[in-house]
Amino acid sequence: MMNLLGWVVTCAAVLGSLVFFYPPARRVQRRNRETRPSGIQVISDPENAKFIIVAVHGLGAHPEYTWTCGAPSTSKGPRKKIHLLRDLLTKSFPEARVLSFAYNSDWLVDAPVKTAEQIGKRMLDQLTKFQQNQEQRLRIVFIGHSFGGIVIKQALCRLTEAERLIHDTSGILFLGTPHQGSKSSVLGSVLARATGFLGSSPGLLWALQHHSQDLSDLSSRFDEVRKSLQDAKIYSIYETKPTYVLGLLSVGLIVDRDSAKGPADETSDVDTDHSGLNKCSDKSSEAYQAILKAIEGVRHRPTLLQLGDKQIRDSYTRERLNIERLSGASLPMGQCYINLSIIQDNIGNKSGNHFGRPELRTSLLQRFNVEDYNEHIHVELPSLFEPRTNGNGDQLQPRRVLIRGVPGVGKTTLCKKIVHEFIHEQLWNNHFARLFWIPLRRLQRYERRCKLRDLFYDEYFPQDINPGQVLDELVIECRKPNAGGSLFLLDGLDEIWHDPSTDRQGIIKELLDQPNVIVTSRPSVQLSGDFKPFDLELETVGFYPVQVRQYVQQVTGTNTNTDTANQGRKSQQILDFLDQHRLVGDLVRIPIQLDALCFAWDDVSNKPQQTMTDLYQAVEASLWSKDSHRLGRGPQEPLFPADRDGIVKDECMLLEKLAFIGLYNGVVVFDAKFLRTWSHYLAFRGARSIDQTLRSLSFLRSSDVSPNDASRNYYFLYLTI
Repeated sequence: MMNLLGWVVTCAAVLGSLVFFYPPARRVQRRNRETRPSGIQVISDPENAKFIIVAVHGLGAHPEYTWTCGAPSTSKGPRKKIHLLRDLLTKSFPEARVLSFAYNSDWLVDAPVKTAEQIGKRMLDQLTKFQQNQEQRLRIVFIGHSFGGIVIKQALCRLTEAERLIHDTSGILFLGTPHQGSKSSVLGSVLARATGFLGSSPGLLWALQHHSQDLSDLSSRFDEVRKSLQDAKIYSIYETKPTYVLGLLSVGLIVDRDSAKGPADETSDVDTDHSGLNKCSDKSSEAYQAILKAIEGVRHRPTLLQLGDKQIRDSYTRERLNIERLSGASLPMGQCYINLSIIQDNIGNKSGNHFGRPELRTSLLQRFNVEDYNEHIHVELPSLFEPRTNGNGDQLQPRRVLIRGVPGVGKTTLCKKIVHEFIHEQLWNNHFARLFWIPLRRLQRYERRCKLRDLFYDEYFPQDINPGQVLDELVIECRKPNAGGSLFLLDGLDEIWHDPSTDRQGIIKELLDQPNVIVTSRPSVQLSGDFKPFDLELETVGFYPVQVRQYVQQVTGTNTNTDTANQGRKSQQILDFLDQHRLVGDLVRIPIQLDALCFAWDDVSNKPQQTMTDLYQAVEASLWSKDSHRLGRGPQEPLFPADRDGIVKDECMLLEKLAFIGLYNGVVVFDAKFLRTWSHYLAFRGARSIDQTLRSLSFLRSSDVSPNDASRNYYFLYLTI
């Protein structure tokens, strides 16, 4: 009797459900006959977007209508429809590219036979393709309502395929997502089975059963994804009001707090039902304020490219950009006089690379690049990339520049000044997004084939950091047609130009053929037609006479141990000496020569200098005096030749051996490999190692400090000093 009664009750319940749900099912069926969106839909696409919002709707929702609700109205007319994505988010975040992912999530009528994993895979494929077609990869903020959050998790859990998408993710907003399932899914599944004649399917609903094994496995997989999301934040927003079917029958909370929390860093409850989480009538609604706060909390997370740019800028430390005088004092950037003059203008010439060896220069001033100022060929550094008129009268913009210069004229100083001005004074920031300064001598450390990624890693990332996707993003950016706005500053082409290693030829060509590049070199390098032509060839020239006077006055005025009167007297003595010795006056227009004269002036002025040899010997004596003090051999005071032989004899012999080996082998840059190879010949009786000793000698300069200090190279201060 009881069994019969149970069957009657069950049949009555099912029949009642059919009668109850048949009208809405018919409405859904009619709505499905309309053309509905599918895949990635672009809601808003501003020209200079800063980040992306990707919204994914829930189960049984129409991709368009699910984000819509009626606006508050005080009139009797029809209420305006407010779309969460189109009407609210685009107004609050005009710099956001707003997308939605549309898919068939019906379960009551004409339901697809698909799994959440399949839907997530489709979203991943389409979003990845969309990102690849964009000029710049941007950070993504995901918004998933209900089942849409499960779709997002399924997409990101495909670790291998979604690796770049994971790194792009700035934050995730789960709106009532049932991470542990929903008790309401049971009722929905029963109803779906009962309305199977309408095309209903319980497949997706069964996947949302409370504490189901599938959801538990998904949560475990997403825990691994969470580790890769790094500093991305996850928010969970959930309902506190029950949901009513047709406004009459309460089914309780669709997703309770425990299920909605999931992997969230922050949670917030909203006084609305499940459907109200993604339907906001205006900006003041509680649900929208929660969404707004969450997006504000993650939108400013830097992109991979921005992280790379920051690392590059941070690598240009004060120490690395320091310009050291012979005295050991730092030279302020304002006193770095860099003079550039045009040798050849190749703008608009498509016939090939015409930049070979410069013509023979007969006069001393010409050979040392210290000719007088000529406004027709003089180039100011800030205007280097400004449009110029070519031979046909067309305005074209140079992008590839070769700068030649003799030793000691300031090519590396020019590079440091360019980097300093780019970072701190926004030099050329309107043309370029980042600056790669690469001393080419460092390519000699590679004994195998080198790639751009290897070079970036060694130059800009400390050995204890795993840059991963950041490095890949920088390389991808540099491979774009305009190198992604990257400017390469390649210092010292002459130092690797005659390198016989074929393993390095590929990276040398890749660097020299960059669309935006400045290359510095000594005049001896002759380029072939195998490389892209330069738009402009310049040369660094020595100080102009007025700059010589300014430099002397400024440098002699920086000694804090001397009173102002003596400083002025010293600078005047130097200037008088230069006026009386015109040949010396011409030679010291080379910056390193002038600095040496100022540094050694006390020794120079102690006795009349009859020849250039006398002058160089006075400079040498001053340098040894300074180095003996640095080596701990006594106070810094002038050393007579006899004293020098006793105090720094071993160091002097080390330099003589190094100079001879370099001259014999045609080597001017001494790297760690070279020093190891010749260590038996260079061995001396000093307590310090060869490397430590070379660092303490003023006659040598070491390569600029990089994150990898083991790559330090040495070269003589100047070939005639």
